[in-house]
This record gives sequence, C-alpha cells and structure tokens, in this order.
Amino acid sequence: MQNEIVRKLNGQPEYGFNREGDMVYVMAEVRRLFEHVRTVRRFPALAFYSNWALHTRIDRERGPRKDSSG
Repeated sequence: MQNEIVRKLNGQPEYGFNREGDMVYVMAEVRRLFEHVRTVRRFPALAFYSNWALHTRIDRERGPRKDSSG
C-alpha cells in the first residue's frame, strides 16, 4: 500500500495541478502516507497543511513551529 501511495504522489506532477482538487488529492495521499510510515513529527509543516486542506476545523494541533536557529 505504501508503495502505491508513493507511486501516485510521484506521478501527480505529470498531470499537473490545474484544479484545487488536484492539490487536495495530493494532501490526502500525503496524510495516508504519514499513517503508514509514521513520519508526521519529521514534517510538521506538511502535516499541518495537509490537515488544513482536509478539515474545516483544527482544534488539536499547533501550527508549524518556527526554526529556533534563526
């Protein structure tokens, strides 16, 4: 299943991002991939924006944190 999700994500640029739904699809696939590989903590900004794209209200997560180095 994980390989199928990665294949779909890698193929999406070929089709382009011509509609809002194209980006929502990518964000949904990113969330599915996160569930399989459990890497949400490594990519907090991507996790936040994929949640934002798929949910009308987010009340349990913080937004992406600024890097403390700069």
